[in-house]
Amino acid sequence: MVESSIEGTKFTFLSDDIRSTLDDNMINIDRELTAAAQKEEKYVVFKKWLLDNGAVFEDTVEFPCVFRNGLMGIAAKKDLPLNKAFLFVPNTCIISKKRIEKVPELAKVFEENDSLFGSKHPDTDQLTLTVFLLYNALMGEKSFWWPYLQVMNEADMTGFWPLEQIEAFKDSELKNDAQLYCFEFDIEWVQIEKALSKYEHFEGLTKEVFYKYYNLACTRCFGWNLPDTMMVPLADFLNHLPIDTQFGVYSKRTHQIKSKVDSNEDRKALKRIQDGVEKNIDYSILYRDKAFLEDLEPEVLAKITGSLAEKTVREPRSK
Repeated sequence: MVESSIEGTKFTFLSDDIRSTLDDNMINIDRELTAAAQKEEKYVVFKKWLLDNGAVFEDTVEFPCVFRNGLMGIAAKKDLPLNKAFLFVPNTCIISKKRIEKVPELAKVFEENDSLFGSKHPDTDQLTLTVFLLYNALMGEKSFWWPYLQVMNEADMTGFWPLEQIEAFKDSELKNDAQLYCFEFDIEWVQIEKALSKYEHFEGLTKEVFYKYYNLACTRCFGWNLPDTMMVPLADFLNHLPIDTQFGVYSKRTHQIKSKVDSNEDRKALKRIQDGVEKNIDYSILYRDKAFLEDLEPEVLAKITGSLAEKTVREPRSK
């Protein structure tokens, strides 16, 4: 641990305290895997794309870098001083919500589907980013952001784990959160599919492709304490220290959900949904927020809650 003093007051850096508790495999680099990764064409192309557009990082960080536990990210080449910038990504390469809204083809999509992309939708930022990624992915190598899209790695999102793994959680609210997240994704897919099917730029869109870029947008974006939600190439490869943050919230609605989901009837229904066995399922047993359900268009609501539910039943994801 390192201590520093200012006017006689001693400080211990949190990073040094955490580093002392980490497994060696999380902080030590696998040089063989790193050397192999650095020769992969997609990473070579991505680094060239960054440097050609003005990014500055080669003197301070090593990328790609593979740690002994297989995690890929960025490693410092030297000690980095406190509060000293060490990685610079030009605005040209940054994907911000404001930039996306200025793309003519997408501006029309957003304007004509305000219920999805307007300020009232709780996931408007993530959906806007997702649509931009989809638009560029379907464009292929002609897209300016193609090198960036090629190096993004999907995260393992808890809401899409097999039911038996979610059921192994000891925390009922954690179980509910995971199940509700998956349910909300299914709703948003039905809404997105209907909205984007009207535009030629999204021809060939499938639920699997939507999930991939939804996953990337949700797990790689920056937004807290920033004026805009954005994706910053290379910076989103930084390995985050596993700092434990705890907070307590009492929610009457959440606790009501807990008691309902704990009932045998709802448990059986949850299992049927996860297993993808039953075609006509009332998804609303998982989502007690009636105001949200009532905001859906009748056609979408019908598709989600049963009468047209076949496409929304989620099959277990294969590894």
